[in-house]
Amino acid sequence: MRKNRQPSVLLRFGLALMVMLLPLIAGAQDIDPTRYGGELRYGEDQFPDSFDPITSIQNMANIRLMELMFESLLDEDEFGEYIPRLAAEMPAIKGNEVIFKLRSDVAWHDGTAFTSEDVKFTFDLLKNPQTVCDPYLRKLVDKFSLCRILGPYQVQFILKEAVVNPQHLFTFKIVPRHVVAADYLQKQNPFVRNPVGSGPFRFVENIKNVIKLEVANPSDGGRAYLDRMVMAHVPDPQRMLDLAKSPGGLDAVVEVRVKDISEYETTGQFNLRQYNSLSFSYIGYNFQHPALRIKQVRQALALGIDRAKILKHHYYGKGQLISGPYPPASPYNNPEVKPDMQTYAPNLAKQLLDRANCLDSNGDGVRDYNGKALIFDLIIQTDDQRTTLLERAAVAIQDYWNDLGIKVNIKHMDSQAAQAAVFQNKNFDMIMAGWTFDAANDVSSLFHTNGYNNFISYSNPRVDSLINSIKNTNDPEQKRLLNHKLHRLLFDELPYTFLWTLDKYAAIKKKVYGTEDIHPFTFFKYIENWYIPIDYR
Repeated sequence: MRKNRQPSVLLRFGLALMVMLLPLIAGAQDIDPTRYGGELRYGEDQFPDSFDPITSIQNMANIRLMELMFESLLDEDEFGEYIPRLAAEMPAIKGNEVIFKLRSDVAWHDGTAFTSEDVKFTFDLLKNPQTVCDPYLRKLVDKFSLCRILGPYQVQFILKEAVVNPQHLFTFKIVPRHVVAADYLQKQNPFVRNPVGSGPFRFVENIKNVIKLEVANPSDGGRAYLDRMVMAHVPDPQRMLDLAKSPGGLDAVVEVRVKDISEYETTGQFNLRQYNSLSFSYIGYNFQHPALRIKQVRQALALGIDRAKILKHHYYGKGQLISGPYPPASPYNNPEVKPDMQTYAPNLAKQLLDRANCLDSNGDGVRDYNGKALIFDLIIQTDDQRTTLLERAAVAIQDYWNDLGIKVNIKHMDSQAAQAAVFQNKNFDMIMAGWTFDAANDVSSLFHTNGYNNFISYSNPRVDSLINSIKNTNDPEQKRLLNHKLHRLLFDELPYTFLWTLDKYAAIKKKVYGTEDIHPFTFFKYIENWYIPIDYR
């Protein structure tokens, strides 16, 4: 079970100073017994495909749920600094060797003690090819040669090669050896649907897609304030809105539909929290298609779309145009590469297609290349039959490209089918989707030749060299400048058409206090600070 968070060095200094100067104020907040108790009900429009941190495809609903139930060796604080979580202190790093001392005061939710056996077991589980896990986790552990137990609360990791600042490799969630009780983990294992973790809340039950959690070890002084968390799967946004407005309904909606923002605001019941700008929407191209490998074709596709108009009309202006993979909020965004440098220019787009020898040779209104008509399937992910903002935007793009002489068929797929077609089989032409990143904003997996998320089969030695340099630098300023160069290079190369970053808002009832800080990726990272005063329970 999670004890009090161990703050960063900077934060510890600030707290120490505060204690010296204002001892009464500093202590009052920590021991206020009236904050303990209450239940928070939140709505998700997706449902986790599994309840453990390994076998899930890592949709955002699962990532948020995992933050409530599981912990990792290291975590990030609100300043982006790595701090110990299940580790007792920051690791000792020498070359390709990383040694962790583990906390001895942690127990799993069933009361069993957490030890180094669990860390090695999780590592071996992820290494086992029979384990079903997210590709990110598979690629992560591929960087390791082995994990060795040095004692009950000490483990040694050996990396295949030395990595500058390897802390980011140790943020994967740890699972209990005694509960999983198998050499590999697949969906059939009971642990997947009845998980046991060490985080602030423990799993109770799932009934009709309503997941109930209870605070871990309620007698512990380091516990979260709330007694219970309830996740309700509500795929219909109108139903979500109705439940949020109704007495006894939802206390929070993690992602509000943009058209509903004003309605949530006018109720007077909610705080609207903007929490996610580390994401971007894009159109990705399969570089195995001969026409899409041509840079002038990709430039024409980008210049042939009025992105500003689509953002305004279909997303109500709730977002910003982007010029590359780093959104404006990222320190790696290159401010000299402005989105309006790729503004809508249909005549120029047509000229570029002509220069690329993509011509309408038979007068049927559709251009061809090397004798093949430029007719593409554009995949969009839709998990139900409702018309979505994504679909409306895709239809607008379809119309723009049709004016260029390029025909596009919109192909709807659910998340599982899209994963198989695009990531596994690479049987696609184009996909319109989005990426969401943690604070590291690491896009190397998308664009490096050997990147595990490089589903477009893109390969550019200059991009690879820049990414390798970024990985190997220990200087924050140098890393920022290298990422600026990468941003500009990807802007020029256009392996994706970079569209926009959308503003995301959570609606949280005003009766819930302490919600000012919402993590842009995991959302619930600071859940232990949330509380509901007695009068509002």
